[in-house]
Amino acid sequence: MIRFSFLLLVLLTVLTGCRQEPEKSSAPPEPEPEHIDEGAESTEPGMAYLYGQTDEIDIGFRNFFTTFGRTTTAADGSIELISPASAVRFQARGGALHIRMRTPGNDHAYVLVTVNGEPENKYKIKGKGLTAVEVGFEDENTWYEIGIHKLTEAHNGAIVFIDADAQQIKESVYKKDLQIEFIGNSITCGYGADTADIPCGTDVNYDQHNAWKGYAVQVANSIDADYNLSAISGIGIYRNYRADRKEVMPDVYGNLYLDEGRRARWNQEGWDPDIVSVCLGTNDFSKGSDPENRAPFDPEKFTAAYIRFLEELDRRYPDAAFGLLTSPMLDAEQNRILSDCLFRVKDHFGSSEVIEVFEFRDRYISGCAGHPDLKEHELMAQQLQPFYRSLLNNREGMPGEG
Repeated sequence: MIRFSFLLLVLLTVLTGCRQEPEKSSAPPEPEPEHIDEGAESTEPGMAYLYGQTDEIDIGFRNFFTTFGRTTTAADGSIELISPASAVRFQARGGALHIRMRTPGNDHAYVLVTVNGEPENKYKIKGKGLTAVEVGFEDENTWYEIGIHKLTEAHNGAIVFIDADAQQIKESVYKKDLQIEFIGNSITCGYGADTADIPCGTDVNYDQHNAWKGYAVQVANSIDADYNLSAISGIGIYRNYRADRKEVMPDVYGNLYLDEGRRARWNQEGWDPDIVSVCLGTNDFSKGSDPENRAPFDPEKFTAAYIRFLEELDRRYPDAAFGLLTSPMLDAEQNRILSDCLFRVKDHFGSSEVIEVFEFRDRYISGCAGHPDLKEHELMAQQLQPFYRSLLNNREGMPGEG
């Protein structure tokens, strides 16, 4: 019995000596997950709702994200939407789609998510952290065409598309044979048009922006054309609304961000518009931000600057037809003077280029700060549709055009 107890004691000692303490990990601690804003605001009813998950969304589908408008892609694959109505498109299927976006700094901006070309939800993208959105699908076996469209403009700050996650993602099928370049000011940006959720005069002055529902996107969609909006609120041909802003549209058009502060050039590779539509002049006519020291509108300066700008555009887009628009915001006398200037521009080029002048029938000032509202943008688009079709017909009849 004593021998058995001694053997048992030896065995326990050996077993205890063989047991080792677990090795302490030398790996660094897990980083804090990125903050995802669960308070992002959906401002329209629809099937999309907020996705507050904080896990990393790790996908390998970046090559399937197609960009439209003025955009730039970072080294990490995130996409910066710059110009109004710029977009990311792709197809997705599964039970739901998760989208992550952000806007730099403390500002905010707006996007519209579309499914099969139809608006689902408008979202306010807040500064600080990420805004995450979940879009539910009715049929998990159906492919859906997804669009993420910037509603605000370049000067309101960027919207950065981080990534998207679904059961399956593939490249967009969106492709149009026609292309229209829209050059303009706040009217083309859709400034002050959308007051459905935020009335005029509340919060910040770009809360009512809606470039996607503006005349430019509406008329482009109606004639089955792709579009790019190179538009800036307050900009003019030879002078701007703000007295302290000296760079006019001809100065900044070639810059990616449409300003002088960031001089990155716009790489327009693959963008060869059939129509270039120019709607400028409202701010040249305006009393501006300093009315007491504002000189009267100068038709000679305006016309000369417009001709130089159109010559530059003609060098960029030698095969395009040009539509020169009057202003839906000016009164009848101002538009008469503007129309005279535009016809002088047209006459300068003679028959060597397809250039036509469009005169708006009415004044549209029911939105914020005397801008067109959404209903008036719809009326403007209806008026412009036959004008653009006529431009295309005239362009096809030019020598050397197919």
